Amino acid sequence: MVTRVRSPQRLFDGIVHGHLAAGSASLEHGEDGRWEVVATPCSAAPMHHVRHGDLVIQRALGEGRLASTRVVGEDIAAEQLFGPEGFVRRDTLILRRADRSPGPESSRLASDALDDEGGVELRLESEVEMAFATHPEAGDAAEAAATPVHCFELSIHRSMDVTVDGAVSTPIPATATTPPRHAIGTATRFRSIAGLDTNFPTEATSTANPREFLATTRGRMLLDTGHFRVDPGDATRFQVRIRGLLCHPARAPGSDQLPSGTQRLPVVVLVHGNHTAVTFAISPTAGPRRTLGSGPTAVTLIPGRATILHEVFSYRGYRYLQEHLARLGIVSVSLDTNAANETGSLIRFRADLVLELLDHLRSLDSDPASPLHGRLDLANVGLVGHSRGGDAVAMAADLNRGRSSATKYGVRAVVAIAPTDFTGMLAPSSRLRMRSDRTASFLCVYGSHDGDVSGRFDPADLSQGWGFVGTGFRHYDRASTQRAMVFIHGATHNRFNTVWIDPAAHAAGSGARALAEAQADNGVDAPTVDPRLSPSSTFPLPAGRRDGRVLSAAAHQTLARELVGGWLALWLLGAFTEQRRFIGDQSNSLGVPVGLQWKLGRAIRGVDNFDDSAPGTNVLGGATTSPPFVAERLIEISDLPHVPHNDRVLEAGPASGPVRAYRTEIPAGKRDWTHFTALTFRVAKRFPDLSSPAIISAASFPPTLQITLVSGPQRASVDQSVIGPLNPRTVRPYHRLMGSSDLTKVHLQTWQVPLSRFTGSGGVPLSSIEAVEITFGAAAGEPIHLDTLTLVRI
Repeated sequence: MVTRVRSPQRLFDGIVHGHLAAGSASLEHGEDGRWEVVATPCSAAPMHHVRHGDLVIQRALGEGRLASTRVVGEDIAAEQLFGPEGFVRRDTLILRRADRSPGPESSRLASDALDDEGGVELRLESEVEMAFATHPEAGDAAEAAATPVHCFELSIHRSMDVTVDGAVSTPIPATATTPPRHAIGTATRFRSIAGLDTNFPTEATSTANPREFLATTRGRMLLDTGHFRVDPGDATRFQVRIRGLLCHPARAPGSDQLPSGTQRLPVVVLVHGNHTAVTFAISPTAGPRRTLGSGPTAVTLIPGRATILHEVFSYRGYRYLQEHLARLGIVSVSLDTNAANETGSLIRFRADLVLELLDHLRSLDSDPASPLHGRLDLANVGLVGHSRGGDAVAMAADLNRGRSSATKYGVRAVVAIAPTDFTGMLAPSSRLRMRSDRTASFLCVYGSHDGDVSGRFDPADLSQGWGFVGTGFRHYDRASTQRAMVFIHGATHNRFNTVWIDPAAHAAGSGARALAEAQADNGVDAPTVDPRLSPSSTFPLPAGRRDGRVLSAAAHQTLARELVGGWLALWLLGAFTEQRRFIGDQSNSLGVPVGLQWKLGRAIRGVDNFDDSAPGTNVLGGATTSPPFVAERLIEISDLPHVPHNDRVLEAGPASGPVRAYRTEIPAGKRDWTHFTALTFRVAKRFPDLSSPAIISAASFPPTLQITLVSGPQRASVDQSVIGPLNPRTVRPYHRLMGSSDLTKVHLQTWQVPLSRFTGSGGVPLSSIEAVEITFGAAAGEPIHLDTLTLVRI
């Protein structure tokens, strides 16, 4: 009796684990017929038995629900299926069509319907994960039932330049007012085979003979293993593999077709970060040898060829989010950037890969033979990046701006999850800035327990803000488009990616596996937590105790669906009610405390951002009057180890002198505020002592101030007794230790005051607001910081 299996990964697992017999199991794939097993993992099948057109399933341990599917002779060579001992690799299963003679047409299982450049797109049976059943959210069950989802692997090769940029820091020390100089070192852009040698240093691997070494370059390793390939049209050049997981709403359960109709669907590209990528094995080739030195110290370099021992498929770690987006009606592709990781690229190569993927999606949209033909809305694009990918999507949006109108994409949203900030200390003109000419909106999501992009204080750089990598706070500070930032209490770096916290996805004995086994970012974070659990009052933590505030992996996924999915729904689908998540009107479903910064609305008018070179005027051109205890300054210097911002703000100390209020004038032509609904601003205060949660809780908080609107002789004021209850989700600093470092961050949060609070009996007419006055109640040693004074229509 033949056991017929429809899923490549289930067939592989069944044979490897002994649940299925290779001789009585086959793979079924609709009209493509039945595929029989011809070689199992670790078997002694001879290489000459493998034929052109055979189907290869490769499944390293821990790849989740996905298996890599390739076709012999088209996108993988037979010799790549065998280890150095001549046995079939342990991650490889080889199949052959049972009802048709072998040949190139056998590749239909890995359909080339979406392939226009000779690569092979790999389709897998859609399997909706059970995240919603395990961790239910309101409405998810109905959503999952109403909208089927199909996900498959996409893999093609494209001709593109490669740029490898690295960090360069010049030895000019920082001072209390001047940051150190940093730079991004950029290699020459190249796409030649020769460039794989000239732009990468030679790497030597030892052999049994102490005087002989296997020599190759990182570029050659990627060429050997399929991340790059020789350009079929020009043997002197290479092409780069564009690989990813594509998910879309499906016509019916189990269908790989889009829903019926002609409606174009928004497109989202997701980009992972600089995680462990590929472990290579190097074997000798017959190429010419080189001898270095002479006599007893001479060594011989033997040309080496790379194969893959282990690869971590980081791009598959966001499937839970992609399936959620598909149910919303969004097509997404999670992009593989392992090649960028292995070449040591900081940002540029990743950003170029994003645009190359979008270029390929455009070709599919214009191809009548493609199932995506005419269905992709490339004027309605979102870019989501995690870690170094957060920097990459910001750069991709910036590079897209410089394209011609015919090749430019309509980037409506850029989302950065726990992003690095490699450009924050470059010359101002070289810093990535999320402006409206790059993207319509920007969201940053960042966690208090991020152990990678941690904002650790570096005394050599004087502050974490002046440190080279930086955090998402700096991205938000520089942004000028509509924006929000959510600082999640208890969130880590890795748990937003399910592969990164899967031990089986990483090589045995590796540091990455040890980290995944901890399922966190440092040694004191717990693998699970009740997010409502109170923090410990004993600090530092007793030996062996883990921090019970760290959110579980399931909680990270829930928050990513709500926050990232909500932001994309807001900006790509026009779901305006999602705005409530980001302005403090609606809590997340888990009740997890978050710090919110935002500048959002149907209409926005900035009053002052305190960044201009003329502090005597606001951004509207009106004059400002400051009492002696109020001044504009770089907030970071106020508390070097704990302030993550790199931004100028208004700082107020304890009041003194006859003038107690800061006053900003509203010029004629800007005095009619009837079109707006709220006055918003970012606010924070300094905490002189952050050594424990108990001390933080006992400190005076939130900062006290009074806002007054002036219209001729009429004045209306709103003080803290009103402002505080209007912003109930304001959070205190989150106490955070990482080893001996105190990473507690004192950050700005956005408050709103409805303009209706200033009207009515004894109030002012919103049609003629002449000035805003702010009276601060700062205590000694605890200055108040205020920024981004803005009118919004919510």
